[in-house]
Amino acid sequence: MGTLYKRTASGNYYAEFTDALGDRIRRSTGTTVKQDARIIMLKWENDANNERHGVVVTGSTTVEALLLEYLNSLGNSCDKYRNGCEQKLRAIFAFCNWVKVGQINQHEAESCIRQLTYQRTPKSPVTKLGLRSQGHYIGAVKSFTRWLTNVRRALPRVPLIAMKKPGFEADRKLVRRFLL
Repeated sequence: MGTLYKRTASGNYYAEFTDALGDRIRRSTGTTVKQDARIIMLKWENDANNERHGVVVTGSTTVEALLLEYLNSLGNSCDKYRNGCEQKLRAIFAFCNWVKVGQINQHEAESCIRQLTYQRTPKSPVTKLGLRSQGHYIGAVKSFTRWLTNVRRALPRVPLIAMKKPGFEADRKLVRRFLL
């Protein structure tokens, strides 16, 4: 249970409570009304309690732990799809150096996917991903962040909501003709 106090007679109330890691935290509630300050303090305590019991994930939670949980949540989906998602997500996380959930952002994701390359054969040079492959990477990372937001509640909002897949038709390698 937290405590409320004032430092000066006409100042704001301060709340002292225990956070998720067990440390005592002192914060200004920003109000001079005791009932409002108590409501704010109870909300902070509730959030800390939820985080302590694993109900809420903070932005400091590692991406690796949540990636493994996401792959397990894919459940009965095809192994080929699950392995492809894991490979794509690990490549993006390594390229962007995302370690914590709070580091995920749209600008880095888009620039990373545009710069990703692959080795076709040992003899051919390294080439950039085609537009269709970039779309697969975008789909994998967007589904992961949607899962983080909607299912795991690790993020307050989807950070990649405005990210769009590129138009595939501009990058067609083989254009088939109609059979007569």
